[in-house]
Amino acid sequence: MVLADADDLFRVLDDARLHDFTGGTPLTRDELKARIAKWQSRASPDQTQLWLNWVVRIAATGTIIRYVQASVTDQCATIAYVTRTAYSG
Repeated sequence: MVLADADDLFRVLDDARLHDFTGGTPLTRDELKARIAKWQSRASPDQTQLWLNWVVRIAATGTIIRYVQASVTDQCATIAYVTRTAYSG
């Protein structure tokens, strides 16, 4: 994921229904851009985790339908994803 994905990803994540499961409220566009900028370092602030982030798009249209995150240490990986509401079910 790169900063250029922010506007498209914002349209996916600016959905209060997603937060029924995750808690909190949708980030503002500027907050999302700041978060993506941090993720682009690909490392946690303490350098103990590798942070990998991807958007998943429909090839024919370029529409983002999901984003995927992996946090990797020397002993394990934790994977999480969020699916656009219109494409879940």
